[in-house]
Amino acid sequence: MIKLNRRLLLWLALFLTAFVIFRFATIDDRNRANDEKTLVKIQEKLKKERAGNGDNLIEEVQEDPQTDTKCYYDNQCALPQMLFRVRTETDNLPPFACLNDIKLFDTENIGRGVNVAVLNGTTGDIIEKATFDVTASDEKLMTWLLKIPHASLLVAASFGDVAEHVSRQCRQLFEAFGAQKIDGWRVGSAYAIIGQRGIKRGEAHEIVSKFLDDHSAGKLFEGCFELPIAETTEVELKVDGPPVHRADESKLAELGAFEADLLQNKDVEYGDKWKNCGMSRACNEQDSIPVHFFSGEHKDDHPKMCIGGKMLFDKDLNKAGRGLNLAMLEPKTGKVTAVAHFDTYEDGYGIHVAVLVRLRKPCGFLVGLSYLGF
Repeated sequence: MIKLNRRLLLWLALFLTAFVIFRFATIDDRNRANDEKTLVKIQEKLKKERAGNGDNLIEEVQEDPQTDTKCYYDNQCALPQMLFRVRTETDNLPPFACLNDIKLFDTENIGRGVNVAVLNGTTGDIIEKATFDVTASDEKLMTWLLKIPHASLLVAASFGDVAEHVSRQCRQLFEAFGAQKIDGWRVGSAYAIIGQRGIKRGEAHEIVSKFLDDHSAGKLFEGCFELPIAETTEVELKVDGPPVHRADESKLAELGAFEADLLQNKDVEYGDKWKNCGMSRACNEQDSIPVHFFSGEHKDDHPKMCIGGKMLFDKDLNKAGRGLNLAMLEPKTGKVTAVAHFDTYEDGYGIHVAVLVRLRKPCGFLVGLSYLGF
């Protein structure tokens, strides 16, 4: 009897041990399954909330992956809603803005200053896009804002540290498009807005983000818009006081100190396309571009420079020749903003000093190629 009880106890112990092992082995799977079910329910709930018709705009502000710059349709935006996506400039990326699958601002058509687009307030059709360099004055930007028709949509994004070049009068005009946060736009920060002429102050959708602040840089807001954004009323626009002029552009240019004069140089001519500038494969990093330099081997050679898959200096291209061949690139877009050639054997010392004075501020990357030509 004692032996039988011992056997029963042994079998019972083995059974309990196996049962405990089985429970621990399956508990993780059950928890994982429950977590997945919960996640699916949350996602379905979010989709229902985003598809709801209660709000004109369903807005999200989130940390933006650097690669998330594509424009696309979103089937969660029920007609006649349209998807807008806007991101302010970050420490290493330019701003961008999308209307459905149409990119309003990109590296090809963006410029230093305030980039703007005006759209039909009923259909969302793009009426006009422009860039205003406000370095010396924001008068042209104000004149443009005054001409925007009633109830038109305004999409704008700054590029460059230009906050202190936007005057009080100009900011007041933005208020007619529902702006409010623009009052807090200061040095070291970027600004973006989706507004509409005639809505109340504070009803526009704005972002003011610091370039170097991890908590605000890289912000993206997107939403499904049903036009109009809010109720609009007729607003008379006028400039309060004379426009602000910070300096005489022509005088500064004569002194070689007007940085924007060089940045807005329109004499950049591109030559033939050269895939990856001769590299066997494309650059892997998003913030890198292919380049190629050839300084010549023989007296009959010509200096060659390829940037971004296009020839920039070559025979009879951008006056390439003996001496120093220079190209300036905007650091966040990789776009060539200016080119220059200096024959260092004839031009003398003075022209070199003028160039260095112009480039004394961190306004872009300078790429140089020397060529002896002997």
